[in-house]
Amino acid sequence: MEYVILYGSQTGNCEQIAKEFTNMLEENNTFVTCTTLNDYITTFQNDGIEQTIFIICSTTGNGDPPDNACLFWRKIKNRLLPKTFFQNTQYFVVGLGDTNYNNFCRMGKIIHKRMKELGSNALGDIILIDEVHDLEEQVEEMYKIVLPLFCTTIH
Repeated sequence: MEYVILYGSQTGNCEQIAKEFTNMLEENNTFVTCTTLNDYITTFQNDGIEQTIFIICSTTGNGDPPDNACLFWRKIKNRLLPKTFFQNTQYFVVGLGDTNYNNFCRMGKIIHKRMKELGSNALGDIILIDEVHDLEEQVEEMYKIVLPLFCTTIH
């Protein structure tokens, strides 16, 4: 089983959270790869290796992906992809956004939905983090939910 932490980050918040989560997992003897959504999809091959994927992605502009998630979104939204594209994966998505905008956490929501459509198994409901409120407190609560899903030494 491979563990992969992916982020789409325009201002750096998602990247920082992804790297912090990576460090937490490695401290608990779980080896993970941490990279951008774009870098992941450019090398992804459905080669039968099972992956557990944690995705944290912000929304920018008018409900758009961050620059380092554009290629990922362009690839997975393609309706010609087979429904088994992500069949050997399980995933958890966290959306980061601001409720002052109409498309609050749009990228997290549509990535979550599309991953399921492409054959991946959701490990739980999407978590939406609102940057208007205490970001640090919401991230800590998210870790309490997600860390046990990725780390076998925590119960």
